[in-house]
Amino acid sequence: MKIKSLKWIVSILAFVLVCASALTFSKDQASAASVYMKVVVNSNDTLNVRSGAGVKYKVVTKLKRNTVVTRTKTSNGWSKITYNKKTGWVNTKYLKKVVVKAAAKPLANFTFVVDAGHGGSDRGAFYYNVKEKDVNLKAAKELQKQLVAKGATVVMTRTKDVFPSLEARVKKSKKQNLMLILAFTTTQVKLATKQIKVI
Repeated sequence: MKIKSLKWIVSILAFVLVCASALTFSKDQASAASVYMKVVVNSNDTLNVRSGAGVKYKVVTKLKRNTVVTRTKTSNGWSKITYNKKTGWVNTKYLKKVVVKAAAKPLANFTFVVDAGHGGSDRGAFYYNVKEKDVNLKAAKELQKQLVAKGATVVMTRTKDVFPSLEARVKKSKKQNLMLILAFTTTQVKLATKQIKVI
Protein backbone atom coordinates (compact mmCIF):
# COMPACT_ATOMS: atom_id res chain seq x y z
CA MET A 1 0.00 0.00 0.00
CA LYS A 2 2.89 2.36 0.76
CA ILE A 3 4.31 1.81 -2.75
CA LYS A 4 0.90 2.60 -4.27
CA SER A 5 0.65 5.81 -2.26
CA LEU A 6 4.20 6.79 -3.13
CA LYS A 7 3.54 6.29 -6.83
CA TRP A 8 0.54 8.57 -6.66
CA ILE A 9 2.41 11.25 -4.69
CA VAL A 10 5.31 11.25 -7.15
CA SER A 11 2.87 11.52 -10.06
CA ILE A 12 1.19 14.57 -8.51
CA LEU A 13 4.54 16.20 -7.67
CA ALA A 14 5.76 15.78 -11.23
CA PHE A 15 2.57 17.37 -12.49
CA VAL A 16 2.79 20.29 -10.06
CA LEU A 17 6.41 20.97 -11.03
CA VAL A 18 5.46 21.20 -14.70
CA CYS A 19 2.64 23.62 -13.87
CA ALA A 20 4.87 25.74 -11.63
CA SER A 21 7.51 26.11 -14.31
CA ALA A 22 4.90 27.59 -16.66
CA LEU A 23 3.91 30.23 -14.08
CA THR A 24 7.30 31.49 -13.03
CA PHE A 25 7.29 35.25 -13.25
CA SER A 26 10.23 36.31 -11.17
CA LYS A 27 10.26 39.93 -10.00
CA ASP A 28 13.99 39.59 -9.31
CA GLN A 29 14.65 38.58 -12.91
CA ALA A 30 12.53 41.45 -14.19
CA SER A 31 14.39 44.15 -12.22
CA ALA A 32 17.90 42.77 -11.69
CA ALA A 33 19.41 44.62 -14.67
CA SER A 34 18.77 48.12 -13.32
CA VAL A 35 18.26 50.14 -10.14
CA TYR A 36 16.17 53.30 -9.96
CA MET A 37 17.89 56.24 -8.27
CA LYS A 38 16.79 59.77 -7.38
CA VAL A 39 18.98 62.86 -7.65
CA VAL A 40 19.53 64.42 -4.20
CA VAL A 41 21.09 67.86 -4.63
CA ASN A 42 20.05 71.18 -3.11
CA SER A 43 16.87 72.64 -4.56
CA ASN A 44 18.71 75.30 -6.58
CA ASP A 45 21.53 73.03 -7.72
CA THR A 46 21.88 70.60 -10.63
CA LEU A 47 23.89 67.39 -10.94
CA ASN A 48 26.50 67.16 -13.68
CA VAL A 49 26.29 64.09 -15.88
CA ARG A 50 29.71 63.37 -17.35
CA SER A 51 30.95 61.25 -20.23
CA GLY A 52 33.16 59.17 -17.90
CA ALA A 53 33.63 58.23 -14.26
CA GLY A 54 35.45 61.30 -12.97
CA VAL A 55 35.53 65.11 -12.92
CA LYS A 56 38.06 65.19 -15.77
CA TYR A 57 35.37 64.07 -18.21
CA LYS A 58 33.16 66.61 -19.98
CA VAL A 59 29.63 67.40 -18.82
CA VAL A 60 27.04 65.99 -21.24
CA THR A 61 23.90 67.16 -19.42
CA LYS A 62 22.62 68.33 -16.03
CA LEU A 63 19.90 66.86 -13.82
CA LYS A 64 17.57 68.64 -11.43
CA ARG A 65 16.75 67.64 -7.86
CA ASN A 66 14.45 64.55 -7.52
CA THR A 67 15.02 63.44 -11.11
CA VAL A 68 14.69 59.65 -11.27
CA VAL A 69 17.36 57.87 -13.30
CA THR A 70 18.34 54.26 -14.00
CA ARG A 71 21.70 53.17 -12.61
CA THR A 72 23.35 50.33 -14.51
CA LYS A 73 26.89 50.29 -13.12
CA THR A 74 29.14 51.68 -10.36
CA SER A 75 32.88 52.38 -10.35
CA ASN A 76 35.01 54.08 -7.68
CA GLY A 77 32.26 56.27 -6.25
CA TRP A 78 30.66 56.99 -9.62
CA SER A 79 27.45 55.62 -11.09
CA LYS A 80 26.64 55.02 -14.72
CA ILE A 81 23.09 56.20 -15.33
CA THR A 82 20.54 56.45 -18.10
CA TYR A 83 17.98 59.23 -18.40
CA ASN A 84 15.83 60.14 -21.42
CA LYS A 85 17.83 57.73 -23.57
CA LYS A 86 21.08 59.46 -22.61
CA THR A 87 23.87 57.67 -20.75
CA GLY A 88 26.55 59.19 -18.52
CA TRP A 89 28.28 59.13 -15.16
CA VAL A 90 27.43 60.97 -11.93
CA ASN A 91 28.88 61.12 -8.43
CA THR A 92 27.17 58.35 -6.45
CA LYS A 93 26.85 60.45 -3.28
CA TYR A 94 24.20 62.55 -5.04
CA LEU A 95 21.97 59.56 -5.73
CA LYS A 96 19.45 57.85 -3.48
CA LYS A 97 17.79 54.52 -4.19
CA VAL A 98 14.12 54.65 -5.11
CA VAL A 99 11.81 51.85 -4.00
CA VAL A 100 9.54 51.03 -6.93
CA LYS A 101 6.45 49.10 -5.91
CA ALA A 102 5.61 46.11 -8.07
CA ALA A 103 2.33 46.24 -9.93
CA ALA A 104 -0.52 44.73 -7.91
CA LYS A 105 -1.82 42.99 -11.05
CA PRO A 106 1.24 42.10 -13.15
CA LEU A 107 -0.79 40.01 -15.63
CA ALA A 108 -3.59 42.55 -16.13
CA ASN A 109 -3.06 42.76 -19.90
CA PHE A 110 -2.66 39.04 -20.56
CA THR A 111 -5.16 36.40 -21.64
CA PHE A 112 -4.65 32.68 -21.10
CA VAL A 113 -6.63 29.68 -22.31
CA VAL A 114 -6.45 26.84 -19.78
CA ASP A 115 -7.36 23.44 -21.19
CA ALA A 116 -8.07 20.59 -18.75
CA GLY A 117 -7.37 17.49 -20.80
CA HIS A 118 -9.93 14.70 -21.33
CA GLY A 119 -13.32 14.97 -19.56
CA GLY A 120 -16.77 13.40 -19.81
CA SER A 121 -16.64 9.95 -21.43
CA ASP A 122 -12.88 10.33 -21.93
CA ARG A 123 -11.43 9.59 -18.50
CA GLY A 124 -7.78 9.56 -19.59
CA ALA A 125 -5.38 7.50 -17.52
CA PHE A 126 -6.89 5.48 -14.67
CA TYR A 127 -4.69 4.73 -11.69
CA TYR A 128 -5.84 3.28 -8.35
CA ASN A 129 -9.40 4.61 -8.75
CA VAL A 130 -8.11 8.06 -9.74
CA LYS A 131 -9.17 9.38 -13.14
CA GLU A 132 -6.81 11.63 -15.05
CA LYS A 133 -9.68 13.86 -16.21
CA ASP A 134 -10.51 14.72 -12.58
CA VAL A 135 -6.90 15.55 -11.68
CA ASN A 136 -6.56 17.72 -14.80
CA LEU A 137 -9.71 19.68 -13.98
CA LYS A 138 -8.71 20.33 -10.37
CA ALA A 139 -5.27 21.53 -11.45
CA ALA A 140 -6.75 23.71 -14.20
CA LYS A 141 -9.14 25.38 -11.75
CA GLU A 142 -6.33 26.06 -9.30
CA LEU A 143 -4.26 27.58 -12.10
CA GLN A 144 -7.24 29.71 -13.14
CA LYS A 145 -7.56 31.03 -9.58
CA GLN A 146 -3.88 31.98 -9.39
CA LEU A 147 -3.83 33.67 -12.79
CA VAL A 148 -6.96 35.68 -12.04
CA ALA A 149 -5.43 36.80 -8.73
CA LYS A 150 -2.55 38.25 -10.77
CA GLY A 151 -4.99 40.15 -12.96
CA ALA A 152 -5.06 37.86 -16.00
CA THR A 153 -8.08 37.05 -18.12
CA VAL A 154 -8.56 33.27 -18.13
CA VAL A 155 -10.69 31.29 -20.57
CA MET A 156 -11.40 27.67 -19.57
CA THR A 157 -12.12 25.04 -22.22
CA ARG A 158 -14.12 23.18 -19.58
CA THR A 159 -15.13 23.82 -15.97
CA LYS A 160 -17.00 20.57 -15.30
CA ASP A 161 -16.92 16.91 -16.28
CA VAL A 162 -17.71 17.26 -19.98
CA PHE A 163 -15.71 16.46 -23.09
CA PRO A 164 -15.29 19.37 -25.51
CA SER A 165 -14.08 18.11 -28.87
CA LEU A 166 -10.57 19.03 -29.95
CA GLU A 167 -12.12 21.24 -32.62
CA ALA A 168 -14.19 23.08 -29.99
CA ARG A 169 -11.12 23.62 -27.81
CA VAL A 170 -9.16 25.06 -30.72
CA LYS A 171 -12.09 27.24 -31.82
CA LYS A 172 -12.45 28.67 -28.33
CA SER A 173 -8.73 29.48 -28.21
CA LYS A 174 -8.71 31.20 -31.59
CA LYS A 175 -11.37 33.67 -30.44
CA GLN A 176 -9.00 35.07 -27.82
CA ASN A 177 -6.14 37.56 -28.07
CA LEU A 178 -3.83 35.10 -26.37
CA MET A 179 -0.53 35.23 -24.60
CA LEU A 180 -0.40 31.49 -23.93
CA ILE A 181 -2.41 28.27 -24.07
CA LEU A 182 -1.87 25.99 -21.06
CA ALA A 183 -3.02 22.41 -21.63
CA PHE A 184 -3.05 19.89 -18.78
CA THR A 185 -2.39 16.18 -18.87
CA THR A 186 -1.14 14.09 -15.97
CA THR A 187 2.29 12.46 -16.05
CA GLN A 188 2.51 8.75 -15.29
CA VAL A 189 5.59 7.50 -13.41
CA LYS A 190 7.32 4.23 -12.69
CA LEU A 191 9.15 3.56 -9.45
CA ALA A 192 12.25 1.44 -9.19
CA THR A 193 14.20 0.53 -6.07
CA LYS A 194 16.97 3.08 -6.65
CA GLN A 195 15.51 5.57 -9.10
CA ILE A 196 12.39 7.31 -10.28
CA LYS A 197 11.82 7.34 -14.01
CA VAL A 198 9.21 9.47 -15.73
CA ILE A 199 7.73 7.75 -18.77
